[in-house]
Order: sequence, then C-alpha cells, then structure tokens
Amino acid sequence: NSAWLTPEPHEARTLASRHQHEWHDALQTCAAWLADEPFSVRPALMGSYLGFRPEHTSMAEQFATAGLRCDNSNFMLLNNRAVARAYQGKIKEAYSDVSAALQYRDARNDAHLIATLGLIAYRSGQPELGRSYYGSSIAWFKHLKDRTSIFSAILHQLREEIRHNSSSIDLAIDMARRVKQSPFVVGRPELVGLADLVLQEASELLENQS
Repeated sequence: NSAWLTPEPHEARTLASRHQHEWHDALQTCAAWLADEPFSVRPALMGSYLGFRPEHTSMAEQFATAGLRCDNSNFMLLNNRAVARAYQGKIKEAYSDVSAALQYRDARNDAHLIATLGLIAYRSGQPELGRSYYGSSIAWFKHLKDRTSIFSAILHQLREEIRHNSSSIDLAIDMARRVKQSPFVVGRPELVGLADLVLQEASELLENQS
C-alpha cells in the first residue's frame, strides 16, 4: 500500500486508524507524528480533535497545548482545548481558552464558540443555559450550511442532555441511530464515533436505571 511509503508514515497511520474508528491507536500514532513534527500544528489539531471519548480528553488537552506552543493564536486549538478541559471539569481553564479565542472571531468561529459555551454551561450545572447556547449554535451552523458542525453539535449536546434529563435518553438513542444511518456521515469517522458514544452512554444510563 503506497500510503505506508509516504514521507510521513505516522500521519498515514493516524489517518488509517481514524478511518477504522480505532481511536486509541489513532491517538498513539498521532503522538508519534507530533514528535516527528513538533513545530507543526497539523498533528496537534488532529490529536485534539480525535480525543473526544472520555478516556482520551486528557490527551486531547495535551495535543492542543502542544500546538499552542507553536501557534498561540490558533482558534481551533484554543476551542478544542476548551472542550477537552470542560469535559474534565476544568471549567475556569475552559473559560480562559474561550476568552482567548474570542480575539479571532468570525461567523463560523462564533458558532463553534457558542457550542463550546453550551458544553461549559452543562458541565457547570446550568443545563437551561447549555440548551440555549447549543440551540443558537446549531441555528448558526444551519445558516452557514455547515452540516458537519450541525451533526457534531447535536451529538455533543445529546451527550450532555442525557446526563441531566433521563427522559431524553430514548430520543438520544433514536437520533444517534439516525445519524449513523445517514449517508452524510460516510467519510466522517468522528461523527460515527460520536454517535456510537451517545449510544454507549445512553445504554449505560438505562442499565443503571434498571
């Protein structure tokens, strides 16, 4: 396979694992890629994006931090680190990253930041505020016709909603299944992975209720 013969084998292996939904392997090879290219933000961005599962959020934060050492004004690295920190309960630090990212605003960036503020609100015990932020973010993404970000925001919100409102579990399962069946997610492994995570966490919550 010619992919293994490229000058950046760690990048090729990261992408291969990503497409196979092997998230741990993808992060491990991405770390090797970053070690090979410590002054490139590309492996840092990839790692901070791939670490969406609960067991990987600390790694996602580390990837983003490494990338910000090279480019401290990179909006997506700041936003991705804010997300990773919010998932770890580092609310103050997450807000700090959002504040820094506000310096690099445009319409698309604002929509991402509003979604991140929704996550922070949920993780701060303010689900009503979280719903408001996510609703605004999804509406903005619809205006921008950014379907990938619409799906991503919905799935991230579903993860939060089922933690705060058990009556939403059945709806979350139905929506996650519909996302997985959508032709749109073909070639977008993170969306499939997020949908799988919603289904996993919803199933675990149902088991705990029984």
